[in-house]
Amino acid sequence: LTTDPSTTASTDPSTTASTDPSTTASTDPSTTASTDPNNVPSNVTIAAGLPSFFIKADGTLWAWGWNLFGQLGIGSTNPQLSPVQVGTETNWASLATGYYHAVAVKTDGTLWTWGRNYAGVLGTSTTETCYTDMVPIYDSTYPCSTVPLQVGTETDWLAVVAGEFNSAAIKTDGTLWIWGWGWQGVIGNSSFEDANWPVQVEPGTQWKNVAIGDYHVLAIKTDGTLWAWGLNYFGQVGVGTNLVQYTTPMQVGTDNDWVSVSGGSYHTLALKIDGTLWAWGLNSSGQVGTITSEQCSGDNYPCSTVPLQIAGTDWAAITTGDSSSYAIKKDGTLWAWGSNLFGQLGDGSTTDHDTPIQVGTEKNWTKVAAGKHHVLAIKTDGSVWACGENYYGNLGDGDTNSSNVFLPVTFITP
Repeated sequence: LTTDPSTTASTDPSTTASTDPSTTASTDPSTTASTDPNNVPSNVTIAAGLPSFFIKADGTLWAWGWNLFGQLGIGSTNPQLSPVQVGTETNWASLATGYYHAVAVKTDGTLWTWGRNYAGVLGTSTTETCYTDMVPIYDSTYPCSTVPLQVGTETDWLAVVAGEFNSAAIKTDGTLWIWGWGWQGVIGNSSFEDANWPVQVEPGTQWKNVAIGDYHVLAIKTDGTLWAWGLNYFGQVGVGTNLVQYTTPMQVGTDNDWVSVSGGSYHTLALKIDGTLWAWGLNSSGQVGTITSEQCSGDNYPCSTVPLQIAGTDWAAITTGDSSSYAIKKDGTLWAWGSNLFGQLGDGSTTDHDTPIQVGTEKNWTKVAAGKHHVLAIKTDGSVWACGENYYGNLGDGDTNSSNVFLPVTFITP
């Protein structure tokens, strides 16, 4: 979701965080295939959670879909079936969305959040309340913001990601910061306390990429090593156990050639510099993409507690949904696997797949970002496409009909 909390593949694992806050974040929740012919400007961003977002080449921000807690940032809680502009600013640089909130960086390096403020996930105080009667017995109001709020006054934020109730960001100096729900040690500071503002993850200033699943965090250092912490009930941290949680960063293996990583609800997908693709964690719907021999939790769910390689050496970009996985190959083809209950794999069916299947025959996909049960993707001509669950207009095609094939978002090409 990711969240998506997935990243743009790099060919140099030693790359450090940029000192230019206008640089497109390496933790951009949409991923860019290495074969991008540059028809799509680097600052164009897509992000999906329960809502959907798009940053155009002109720096404007557009949103659509579910909006119960104001997570579209448009000043209301009404769902939107087609893209609407968020404010009038033209300096949005990168954005990530969870299920109920969004977090973004502007080209001036400032940090902004909006949506539901559960457990301090917005990183700042809010004065609005949003009401839900979706479950009558739990009728309640929740602190929220229906418009973007600035977090602090710093101007050195570079990259952002969002989980279900957490946000994380990397600064231009390579420091990593997390805030929100402290459950299962997600903050990474040996505590289970919530963090109402950004808290630095130690050690130091060598963080390059970060991703968040529902309740686990994954981060790559500038030396190419991969680290993870948080909920590990299904082995999603990847350190060889299904110990319930880890409250500080744990190194995943000893390899130092990781370039990007993405966290699903309870599984992880990661890419190495040689184009190999690896996955671990819960495999209940085939989201790991290969055969798993372990069982996790008291219900004996299929899982892997260590990274397993998925066939192929030509993978270029990755993203994960709730229980689905997606990747673009170097030839521009799009592949998907895992849960397909809402047709989110885009293959014209609602059948789960436990190994990658090609989506259509096109070879012009360049970016992809998965939400909970839907996915957004951009072609090399700049057009935006979507498939999967559409109950609140997540697909942006003007209606609420879900689709098991990719449909164009009703949007002007960037």
